[in-house]
Amino acid sequence: NNNNNNNNNNNNNNELSKNNTNKPKTEPISLETLLKEREQQLQPKKPVFVSKEEREKLALQRRALEVEERRKRLDQEKLQRQQWLQAASEAKAAQVAKERERERERERERERERERAKERERERERERERERERER
Repeated sequence: NNNNNNNNNNNNNNELSKNNTNKPKTEPISLETLLKEREQQLQPKKPVFVSKEEREKLALQRRALEVEERRKRLDQEKLQRQQWLQAASEAKAAQVAKERERERERERERERERERAKERERERERERERERERER
């Protein structure tokens, strides 16, 4: 059992020594180095000479990006407009259908009223016939 423990300890020590040899020891970055790097980042960059061809190339790239962004924006606006028109069209269709249904219902009601009026007139006519029959 002791042999096993010793072997395990030796294996662990070998692994630690392997890890230590593979990795160089690193020290934390000093505060001075950090401050210098920060100061360099904050300082304005020195102008870099750019040839006329390079400036033209960069201008063309910027213009291409602007055109692409504008095209995307116009496509998005067109899509929104189409969606709005579709929604408005559907709302109008629903309104027209609802109005048609109301008109049909009014027409049915008028027809029922005409039928009731005819029935009342027939009833009156029957009543008159009965009166005539009694008078005879």
